[in-house]
Amino acid sequence: MANIAIILSFRSGYKCNTKGEIMEINKKQNLIIWIAITLFALTNIVVGIVDGGIIRVLAPFLSIGTLSIVAIIHGTNRYNVKTLIIMFLLTCTISWSYESLSILTGFPFGNYFYSDILGPKIGLVPYLNYASLFCCWLYVVGNRTLYVG
Repeated sequence: MANIAIILSFRSGYKCNTKGEIMEINKKQNLIIWIAITLFALTNIVVGIVDGGIIRVLAPFLSIGTLSIVAIIHGTNRYNVKTLIIMFLLTCTISWSYESLSILTGFPFGNYFYSDILGPKIGLVPYLNYASLFCCWLYVVGNRTLYVG
């Protein structure tokens, strides 16, 4: 549920350029963002109500997919596409290294493992993990975008 607070903390309809100036997001992007937020919220509500079934399998993909859409829209408004791709690759490489180290040795995050419900993995870490960590990292780095104005 913490992810909902992160998404809703975006000031809908505004973006911030690299100089810190607030600019308006176009109506199409704004509509896509609100559809993604609604789908994310509905997915989490339904998962809380329904026990098992196909929604349990699809929920991680829908949640991370909708977060990714919002992150990509905000990220491309804040940074150029090349910078966004570099940020994604760095996030994936660093997170894979730390996650794999932790799964194998218990350091630095403790002993745990990922079940197969999160889908295919690279080594021991699911693909979805990379997208979710990238979204979170982009939200933290883009914090200036979130709270300017």
